[in-house]
Amino acid sequence: MTELELYRFITENQIEWSRENNDVFIIVGFDFIERLVRLLNLDSFERIECMLKENSIVIWMQEICYHYDIEMENVFLN
Repeated sequence: MTELELYRFITENQIEWSRENNDVFIIVGFDFIERLVRLLNLDSFERIECMLKENSIVIWMQEICYHYDIEMENVFLN
């Protein structure tokens, strides 16, 4: 996954995101989870921690951006 692919996924699907202190997280509705998993291209042994909410999951982006060598500032421009 590249910075551009992640940016497009977030903007084209209107994925909500937030920044708290130095942490950035995205809030992904269940309709978009399969697309995100395909984009991340995880093998059967890889996993990403997330928090399950009533109608979405919350994913902290630090680990993902580090794994794919993505500069968070290039994706989350605020």
